[in-house]
Order: sequence, then structure tokens, then C-alpha cells
Amino acid sequence: MKIFIIGGSGVVGSELINQFIKNNDDVYFTYFQNKIEQNNNGIRLDITNKKDTIDIIKKINPDIVIHTAALTNVDLCETNNKLACMINVDGTKNVVEGCKITGSKIVYISTSFVFDGRKSEYYE
Repeated sequence: MKIFIIGGSGVVGSELINQFIKNNDDVYFTYFQNKIEQNNNGIRLDITNKKDTIDIIKKINPDIVIHTAALTNVDLCETNNKLACMINVDGTKNVVEGCKITGSKIVYISTSFVFDGRKSEYYE
């Protein structure tokens, strides 16, 4: 199985890489600032760049994309809504678009900080 982890240099992403490598899966992953070179399958990616994101997903053509990349600094997200939306919304849309083109399954990892708790139910 070919697995592509977007956000592989983060806490969750790096742990997923280690687990999938132990299972002998074919693992590819991305980083943005913190380069990691585990098994030489690391690719620098800015998910806000739609063309690059789609091109890389098409090139790898994974069975599964696990999307863990995000702007996680809550205070920065609150003070810089534009940057937060660019990364967390538009970047995610770019990943989804690439998955639609390749037919890859997508697993999206999020955080409880996304929801303010004012509504009783949330839908994807």
C-alpha cells in the first residue's frame, strides 16, 4: 500500500511515518520548514500552492493520503485569520483536489481547537 503523509514533520505525522515504516508500507511524506529525511521519501511542500500540491499527489499517486499539515499555533490563528485560512482551509482544499484527481482515499486529522462548541452538532 502506498501512503502519503502530508505534514510528516509534525508530531502526529512523524509518528505515523514511523508506524507505517514498521509495517513495511510504501511511505512518502511532506515537510514545510523542518526537513526530515527518513527513508529518503521526504518532499518539501507548501500546501497553499495549489499547482505544486496537486502535481505532487499526482506524481506519487498514493492509495491513501493522511493530511496532518496545519497552522496549529492557536494564538497566531486568532490574530492572523488570513494566514490560518490560507493554510488550514485553502491548503486542505488543495489536498482534497489532488485526491479527487488520483482517486486516493483521504484521512484528515484535525484539532478540537477548530470548533468553538457553540453549536450542538457539526458536519464535515
